[in-house]
Amino acid sequence: MKAADSNIHDIPRKAGSSSPENALNRMCHSLEVPENRKRFKAFPEAYCHGYGLTREETHAVTDLDVLRLLRLGGQIQRIALLTSLYGMDVMEIGAEQNDMDADAFRLLLQQDGYLEPH
Repeated sequence: MKAADSNIHDIPRKAGSSSPENALNRMCHSLEVPENRKRFKAFPEAYCHGYGLTREETHAVTDLDVLRLLRLGGQIQRIALLTSLYGMDVMEIGAEQNDMDADAFRLLLQQDGYLEPH
C-alpha cells in the first residue's frame, strides 16, 4: 500500500467539508472558459496566484495531485476541469497516483461520499 492510500481517509468528507466558493474551486471552475485555459496553461502559478491560492494549493494544482486537491477542499467535478486540460481523466490520474485501477479509485470515492453511485 502506498502512503497516499493510507491517507485517503484523512480527506474531509462531502457533507459541509468543501465549499464550492473556495478559491481552489473558483479557479478550477474558471477553466471552463477557453481564454482562461490558455492563460492557465501559459503561466499556471501566476494564474493560481490571481485566484488567491495558497502555496500548498498551487503546488497541488501544478502537480495534478487529486487526493491533495480533495484534502484542500476541491470538488471532484471542478478538479476534473483541471485534469482535462492535460487530456487526463480525474479517475485515471487519481488511480495512477494510488496504484489502483480507475474502477477501484471510483469505488473508493463513492464509499467516501465524493461520488454518487451509478
